[in-house]
Amino acid sequence: MPAILLVKVADAPIAESPGRWKGGMIVDAFPADHVFTPAELPSGGNFYHVTVSDKNINQVDNYLERWNHKVTYEQLGREGNVRRYKVTSSMVSVSGKNAFQRAPIEAFFDRWNATYVSHDAISFTMDVDLPDEAIQEARDDMDRVISNMQHARRRWYLTPQAMNFLSNNDGATTRTAVDILPFLRDGLLD
Repeated sequence: MPAILLVKVADAPIAESPGRWKGGMIVDAFPADHVFTPAELPSGGNFYHVTVSDKNINQVDNYLERWNHKVTYEQLGREGNVRRYKVTSSMVSVSGKNAFQRAPIEAFFDRWNATYVSHDAISFTMDVDLPDEAIQEARDDMDRVISNMQHARRRWYLTPQAMNFLSNNDGATTRTAVDILPFLRDGLLD
C-alpha cells in the first residue's frame, strides 16, 4: 500500500527553537487508506500530501528521522578510574548545523564527574572519573542528554520547488520515489 507523506505548509507561528515545525518538513507518514482529520487535509491549509506510489509506510520511515545526535564513544586512555572519551556525532551537517557547542555539553558533566577537554563541530573529548560499575549508567544518561541536543525537529524536508509545485496543485501529488527524490533534501547536506 502506498505511503502518504504529511508535509508542513509553513513555519509554525512560534519562536525559533529546535522543536519548531518548519514549512517543507515531513511531519509524518501514513498508509494510503488512512483517514485524515480535516486539519490534516490539504484543504485545511496546514499540510500538503505527497503520495509515494511505489513505497509502503516502512519504506519511507527514514524520511521521518529526527535531527538528534547519534553518538559513538572512543576510549582514548585510562588512568585508574579516569577515562578519556571522545564522543562523536554523525548528525552534524556539512555547514555545521547541529555542531557541538561547549556550554550544552558541559551542562551535564557535573552529574557524572566529567571534565571538559576539547571539542570541535562533530565531537568532544572529556575525562570521566567513575568506577567501572557506574560507566554504563553514565553512558546511557549521556546518550539521552546528547541525543536531545538537536538543531531541528526533522532532518529531511522538501525543496522550495516542491513546495511551490504542491501549492499550485491543491497541496497534493502522487509520484514514484524516483520522481520525488530530486525534491527531497537531506538536512545533513546543508
